[in-house]
Amino acid sequence: MAHEKKDKILKKIFSKQFFFAIFGLVIISAIGWPLYINMKKRYQIKNEIDQLKNEIGIYENKNSQLDKLIRYMESDQYIEEQAKKNLNLKKEGENVIVIKNENKPSEPPVTENKNPSQKIYSIGGLQNEKIQKNTNPSKWVGYFLK
Repeated sequence: MAHEKKDKILKKIFSKQFFFAIFGLVIISAIGWPLYINMKKRYQIKNEIDQLKNEIGIYENKNSQLDKLIRYMESDQYIEEQAKKNLNLKKEGENVIVIKNENKPSEPPVTENKNPSQKIYSIGGLQNEKIQKNTNPSKWVGYFLK
């Protein structure tokens, strides 16, 4: 009899819709929570991958710019430019015009030289010339009318 009462109580509990609703929610939660955690991790990983791809693109762009700079620096044009700028060398048959800026100290000019590997500098203090202070327009007039 006690066993039958227990069975009736269990049948009542299991036959009610409320129990099945609660049981269904527990099952869905047991399956859904790990699924949610997994999807959240995937979203974070996808965002990290996108960030890394953007960084890769930036570094590839910088790398290509540096490659171009290296190729330019290895070119004859760059070597010639640096030789003219820093070593005051010139090509054979090339004429150099130096415009001095009186506000800034200038580098000593290179004098005419038959051997391009030798540099000869004129030293400004050894000349007995008077320095004329002319304005820029008067220098141009003197340049064209002399």
